[in-house]
Amino acid sequence: MFTKIRKLLTNTGKRYYFITSKKLGDFSVDKSGVIPAGLADSAKDINKLIGIVGFGNQGKAIYSGITALAGTKVKIICDTDPQKLSDARAKNLLAVDNLDEFIKNLNDVDLVIIATTAPSHIDILSKLLMGYNGKILIEKPLDSSLKKSVELSERLSVNESGRIFINYAKRHLPDLKNVKEIIKSPAVGRINSIHFSIGNGELAMITSHYIDYLKYLLEDSPAKVQAILNKPRQNTRGDQYEDNNGSCTFFYNSGVTAFFDFSSVHTKKDVQIFIKCENGYIFFDEYKGYILIGPDGMPPYIYNSLEQGTTKTSIQRVIADILAHDTPKNKCSFEDATEVVKIIYACHYSSQNNGIPVAIKNDFAEYSSIAELKYP
Repeated sequence: MFTKIRKLLTNTGKRYYFITSKKLGDFSVDKSGVIPAGLADSAKDINKLIGIVGFGNQGKAIYSGITALAGTKVKIICDTDPQKLSDARAKNLLAVDNLDEFIKNLNDVDLVIIATTAPSHIDILSKLLMGYNGKILIEKPLDSSLKKSVELSERLSVNESGRIFINYAKRHLPDLKNVKEIIKSPAVGRINSIHFSIGNGELAMITSHYIDYLKYLLEDSPAKVQAILNKPRQNTRGDQYEDNNGSCTFFYNSGVTAFFDFSSVHTKKDVQIFIKCENGYIFFDEYKGYILIGPDGMPPYIYNSLEQGTTKTSIQRVIADILAHDTPKNKCSFEDATEVVKIIYACHYSSQNNGIPVAIKNDFAEYSSIAELKYP
């Protein structure tokens, strides 16, 4: 039976990370198939320099990932908070408190990462585009302002758009990339519906990761969304920020339906993904770390995750992909990320109108009944 599953998964001619068997009944992941993210043979072979704007919790987590990524090194930090500047200098980093000074030091920098909170992303990006010609990675979500996101998207040149990336990391991770390849194989057939059980997470900060992943997985956009959102809770990043729990359903042009449960009834974030296909199913427990494949008429096959998707490993995958390729295959583009912002706004619009299905709007003016959102 295991041999039959293996043939289903391999007869497309593509290699899968987990295709190996030690003996009948012992069908396991080949961990050696997963190469750690890196750009050089050792961390001593430094050839790519990085600058980071924002040295709060996320900026420090990104820095930690970079320090363990062979072939890269952080050159400079920018932050307006004196304590965060002090933290950076304690790590022997060049640290400045304004963007103008930061940009002056970017001549030999290969990548700038914007790791501030969402409301400042577009403003920082716009200034960087005027004085820096390298690649730019923006922490997700793209911005909390749909108006700013759409306006910049419309005036970006092809060259500018091509060097901007957004840190939606799910599309870079080995397990979730593998799911896409399994879907392409005859093992389970085309997707009919998907259920994301996010746990106690927020729409913009957590669920948007999986909204973007569906863009990568389906190569399609939702035609309509339907959402019920709860009142925002106090945000740990400050009273000026709001993000919502709740649930939503997306209706894709291809006919696929996707449901997201990120409601406050859950006590913790604990992500499971169930994909119902034409000839079977795929189940991925992201936090417990296993994937189950269930072709129709066969016993399900289970294998352990290839790599734990921590902040550290995720940022390493994203940065390595960006710096190793002129046009990364798995990139989340500015246009993709703008679409996610539109979808977030559509969810709020649907919720404020008693959960009716609404089409994705292209202009902030079409959401006249809602104010600019305040997610962090």
